[in-house]
Amino acid sequence: MAELSRARVSGLFVFLVWCLLRSFFNTPLYSSLFEFLKLMSYAMFFSLLSISSAKVQLKFFGWLVICLGALETGRLVFNFGRLGNMGGFLQGNPGYSALLIGAGLLFSSAYFASLEDWDKKKWMALAAIPLLLAGLFLTRSRSGILGTFVGLSFILPKQRRSQFLLIFMLCAAAAVHARVDFLKIDPENASHSFGRLLIWKTALMSLGKHWLVGYGLGNFEAAYRLFAQPADAILKYELTTSFAHNDLLQIAVETGILGLSFFLYGLWRMTRPSLFPNDSSWEKKGALGVFFLFLIFSMFNFSYFLPLTGLLLSGSCALLFSAGGSEPPELPRSLKWTGGFFLAACCLFAGLSGLSDFFVDRGNLKKAAWLMPLRADIGVQRAQVETQGEEAARLLEKSLFWDSRDPFVWSRLARTLLRVPGTSLEKIQRDFNEAEELSPKHAPFWLDDGFFHLQLKDLAGAKILFKKAVHLEPNSALPYFGLGMAFYAEHDNEKAAAFLRKAIELKDRNYPLVSRTPYAEFLFSIDSARTKLLISKIEKSPLL
Repeated sequence: MAELSRARVSGLFVFLVWCLLRSFFNTPLYSSLFEFLKLMSYAMFFSLLSISSAKVQLKFFGWLVICLGALETGRLVFNFGRLGNMGGFLQGNPGYSALLIGAGLLFSSAYFASLEDWDKKKWMALAAIPLLLAGLFLTRSRSGILGTFVGLSFILPKQRRSQFLLIFMLCAAAAVHARVDFLKIDPENASHSFGRLLIWKTALMSLGKHWLVGYGLGNFEAAYRLFAQPADAILKYELTTSFAHNDLLQIAVETGILGLSFFLYGLWRMTRPSLFPNDSSWEKKGALGVFFLFLIFSMFNFSYFLPLTGLLLSGSCALLFSAGGSEPPELPRSLKWTGGFFLAACCLFAGLSGLSDFFVDRGNLKKAAWLMPLRADIGVQRAQVETQGEEAARLLEKSLFWDSRDPFVWSRLARTLLRVPGTSLEKIQRDFNEAEELSPKHAPFWLDDGFFHLQLKDLAGAKILFKKAVHLEPNSALPYFGLGMAFYAEHDNEKAAAFLRKAIELKDRNYPLVSRTPYAEFLFSIDSARTKLLISKIEKSPLL
């Protein structure tokens, strides 16, 4: 019977229940529920395939993966001249293309190895293998290439594995010796090549604060902001990430050690009996290779981030861990009702979310917010186009009700309230402090607060905040400009002129070297000509 026993899936079921409970006690609620919806879709797809009785359905999945891999290869080759290795279905991240192409290569290799006679089918499979292999190498995904070859070693007959691994190691050594930059490794700047080590360090540091229950699904970036580490670049804290680039770290940070334990226990219970199945069908061998491809890839990336790759993994696991049978099992009525309820709830949530995206794309933000009131981002967009300060502040406060962990909304609310007459200064200061507490390494928040104190004539407080920004981003111009203006207001013209000259020097030297991101534009947003006129005025002052 094509059925997974309840004991084998009980651990992953507990993990899903934990994720659902954690979502309802977490902000942002919408993001947590959206991430849970993806996990539920993977679980449902896994269940549907694992209880399938017809082998033709399992073969169809294998052929579907091969066709998708071939299509992705064609897309990548077609766009290679214009976009390089970034032209896959997720432009900008070729790793997910490598997953799809690698899975197609593994299933096609398993099908080729299952055919004994050199007939038309075997020649067609043989023709597909070099095509998919070329597409895989065009992605230049280190973890994708390594994971695919590890998966191939489990597909090949046992007597051929040692020779295959030896050939692979020799080819890898030759590739590294011939062209190190193919693997995107810069020997003279190792910190850029191994940036994942910095992300893993930050993830482990953030885990120490909420180690038991985690930060909630979809909240890795919020955890990362709290413990961001400086990069070896002109701007130290410009970059952030939503992914730990390691699935186990991602699960640990978002669901805690408790959630990670449920996940590992469930995975162990499911894989222990049949990780290496006796069934010699090509579908199961291909699924085994895909399992190890994802195992390697997940050590360096977030493998189930995209629904397509998540469904690919869950479908392959269903093929691998289910036993073929003649008839589908009769499910208990309670399980049918429970599954039907969750399916209906997930479909409703996904449908409303899709409709809200539809209206957002067409600029109808009010209707989008009515359809999906949990979405804090829609309220922020409405506040950006709102001309009345009071209404904009109301929309931002409503957004913070659903997502109180977004420091940018807290900062925007503080700056918006500056335009609202009669607003308490203590309220504005609390909002600035919330932003700084949620993202203590983000220099613009300290600068906004510093200029707020400068406006209030609190020069001592302003200098402390500007010095904090200098400490975070010592190569940027605006923190020194702020210090210069604070000392100028204090009539310390000598220090004022020195800091203003430093600001101009840093802008002239570093601004041409940084990317034109909003973060960089803000930190170098000084008017050099007007600043030079101010320095000239200060130097002519008798107080200097």
